[in-house]
Amino acid sequence: MIYLELFLTFFKIGLFGFGGGYAMISMIQDEALKFGIQRADFIDIIAVAEMTPGPIGLNVSTFTGYKAAGIPGAAVATFSNILPCFILVIAGLFILRKFLKKELYNTFFSNFRLCVTGLVASVVILLGQAIKIHTDYRNILFALGGFILCYYKIHPIIVLIIAGTAGYFIF
Repeated sequence: MIYLELFLTFFKIGLFGFGGGYAMISMIQDEALKFGIQRADFIDIIAVAEMTPGPIGLNVSTFTGYKAAGIPGAAVATFSNILPCFILVIAGLFILRKFLKKELYNTFFSNFRLCVTGLVASVVILLGQAIKIHTDYRNILFALGGFILCYYKIHPIIVLIIAGTAGYFIF
């Protein structure tokens, strides 16, 4: 029964998780709590998913499925998270060819981008609250420093190495 629940949950997330992996994280977090995963464990899942290759939303789905039901759970969560995208891309190719030059198409995706920006911003706020970034000024400096380095196109691996090294000496 848990495999069916995992399938339906991550199929829904894959179907409605527009905006990429970071936009999916808040949806996945809400669902992960239903599978008995604690908030602190979910933060660890995000950290591991960020360090592993591949899309973060898919990695978080995989690790959540693993925590909920082992390797079969990870397989179900991964497959069901990818399936809607696969179906929609195939169907979308046929449909979008008719609308590529239409004003409705352009308006829809222009507004869609704004909504996705809001979803990503909500993830930043939720993660900031979950890790209690506001309790120590050093945490705020680390978050701000990471943002600034990424804003100026410093490679994320370099940012992580700098943060890890600085964290070792500061904390």
